[in-house]
Amino acid sequence: MILSFIAGIFSTLLFQNVVTTYTAGVDFVLQQPTKRVKEAFIYGVMVSVLSLLIFLISYPLNQFLYMSYNITYLMYISLAVIIIMIHIIGELVLTKLKKEALKTFFTKALFNSAAIFIVVLSLEQATFLGALSLVLGSGLGVALMLMILSTIELKLESSNESLVIKGLPMILIILGMIGIVFKGLSGIF
Repeated sequence: MILSFIAGIFSTLLFQNVVTTYTAGVDFVLQQPTKRVKEAFIYGVMVSVLSLLIFLISYPLNQFLYMSYNITYLMYISLAVIIIMIHIIGELVLTKLKKEALKTFFTKALFNSAAIFIVVLSLEQATFLGALSLVLGSGLGVALMLMILSTIELKLESSNESLVIKGLPMILIILGMIGIVFKGLSGIF
């Protein structure tokens, strides 16, 4: 049971990564290029923690209320309400702590497509451990891929050679190559 949980985390971290498989969550690197990998790591960890928090609130609702009464269509509405409630509470806490720099990261991380997509994928899992391993592995995968993509973008911008393909097309080509490599290694797990 524990080994399957760990294997599930590694499988979603490397081979079923939401960034490489579905290109979800890349908007942070593409819209706001960072000059530091540290910002991308903080953003990735924040996406991971927020998706875990949303999952821990929405999974019991889904399993014990929506599935048992066959009203699964309300799952998406409650997911939106949970995200809005977490946003309001987080904004209040960050305002009290006077962390204005984290407020923008918090809002962008909460409404990131990867965080929402991870939770929606996890709610379709049959067991709690399977869903939890998907959330943890995908969250770590988002943090890892955002760090890799911000490093690649930093190297592309600092290169002196004139490349034929620059910017967004080059990042998407590299993201596709990384996805192909991870798919090629998927026979391990």
